[in-house]
Amino acid sequence: MADEDKDKLWYFNTVKQEAEQGRISPVGDRMGPYQTQEEAMNAWEIFNKRDKHWEDQDREWNGNGSR
Repeated sequence: MADEDKDKLWYFNTVKQEAEQGRISPVGDRMGPYQTQEEAMNAWEIFNKRDKHWEDQDREWNGNGSR
């Protein structure tokens, strides 16, 4: 993906708690990229769902069953 295309995507600023179009904030202060502003505003929800999914996969891989 070209840099110009990345500037059209949305990011969630974790310090300001708001969506930004383009890579405005420092990389350590943003989540993304996301295709839409709405997705960026739901960054924490998306993160939590993915994190749970990865934890479940790890548990299955390690043979520890479910929660």
